[in-house]
Amino acid sequence: MEPRKRAASAEPSNLINWFSFALGVWGLGLLVWVWLGRRG
Repeated sequence: MEPRKRAASAEPSNLINWFSFALGVWGLGLLVWVWLGRRG
């Protein structure tokens, strides 16, 4: 359990979490845009 190893393994995880969050927000926005486009 080295601090360096934990920090190194925590960085990609944080990046993946941020990427998945951004992708989810983008997907939600796209879904709303398509829904409004079909509705209008």
